Amino acid sequence: MRVLFVNTYDAAGGGGAAIAAGRLCNAVKAAGADADFFCLYPQKSGGAEGSLTVESPFRRFAHRASFYIERAALYGRYTSKLDISKWSFNILPNFIRPPSGKKYDLIHLHWIGDSFINMRSLAAFAGGVPVVWTLHDSWAFTGGCHVPYDCKKYLRNCGNCPQLKSGVEKDLSRAIFNIKQRSYGSLENMHIVSPSSWLAGCAQKSSLLAGRDIRVIANGIDGEMFMPVNKRDAREKLGIDPEKKIILFSGPAALNNVNKGFHFLIAAMKHLYGSVDDIELVVAGDREPSSAPELKYKINYAGRISDQSVMALYNAAADLLVSPSMQENLPGTIIEAFACGTPAAAFNIGGTGEIIDDKVNGCLVKPFDVGELAGAIAWVLSDGVRASKLGAAAREKFEREFTARKMCLEYMRLYEEILNLQAR
Repeated sequence: MRVLFVNTYDAAGGGGAAIAAGRLCNAVKAAGADADFFCLYPQKSGGAEGSLTVESPFRRFAHRASFYIERAALYGRYTSKLDISKWSFNILPNFIRPPSGKKYDLIHLHWIGDSFINMRSLAAFAGGVPVVWTLHDSWAFTGGCHVPYDCKKYLRNCGNCPQLKSGVEKDLSRAIFNIKQRSYGSLENMHIVSPSSWLAGCAQKSSLLAGRDIRVIANGIDGEMFMPVNKRDAREKLGIDPEKKIILFSGPAALNNVNKGFHFLIAAMKHLYGSVDDIELVVAGDREPSSAPELKYKINYAGRISDQSVMALYNAAADLLVSPSMQENLPGTIIEAFACGTPAAAFNIGGTGEIIDDKVNGCLVKPFDVGELAGAIAWVLSDGVRASKLGAAAREKFEREFTARKMCLEYMRLYEEILNLQAR
């Protein structure tokens, strides 16, 4: 079985989708499959083993040209650019093709935004072999946005986009939507996987993916790397005060992504003034911003972390992970915390409730209610015995549902099913 994993960024240099794709690629290789990881920007270490990239200078130039032209169209035409979520077009030709010299039985797409794989030539990229596409956000079934928030226009067709504030039906979102519709029509053997039941439900209701084969396979991680360790020992290795109550906020470059909700966490922590004094906030995945928020508690900015063993230590060192995102699929940050025996508090949105069981292994909070989020933080941190029980239950949930082995077995079964049908 020869599988090509496709993701714009490598696991060491990208976000959560890149990390999840790299973990799966490595797990599939360990299970005996012949798998390659194809991306634009492979890292020297920390990513998927043996990552491949676009070797042709012309094609790399074509990609950059299409990327900047599409960005210029977005920011030049729509004055609401500061209000929109992450957007990808992928509609200008860039001549990206799979690595030459090797034939694959199956193409496994992951996050292909930022103009990596051109939607107009998606069928040509697949080359007639089956396609599995794991959705890490909503982009595959929208007119360009990765996070639609409350917008449901994708149920029929996009247009008059509330993020673009275009005011017309035939806007950029409608054009991208129509291109995707034509592209998908020429890809009969395309199978969709969602890590969460929530996103799978959105995809099933969408106009673009309705009627497709849509499965749910949760992301999994290595429970021997991400595992509980003595918190004092972990803090000593990281230089974190062992006497403080540690709140962790994690994710690559999450501070500049409004969807990750760091502003909600800061607001919630201000509610704790005078009631909980011995707190330290650790931000793992980003450096201190130029306009850092003012907070009476110490904020420890750990910077970008490409070494997953170090990321595991931060999760094990924390008393509580807080994930205040506005919309999420199946947050890998929460799964990492659970694997390390650390409970989590999060808004009850997207697939978050498929990980956290309220008051069992963490807290689910009414969306965007910073007072309730503050109450959840205080509830966990005010009782060390309670926090320990929550953490033990978190690790138990991880071992049942989110291991790399479970994820790998489910994907391997799916691959074999698809290839057996193809062979008939």
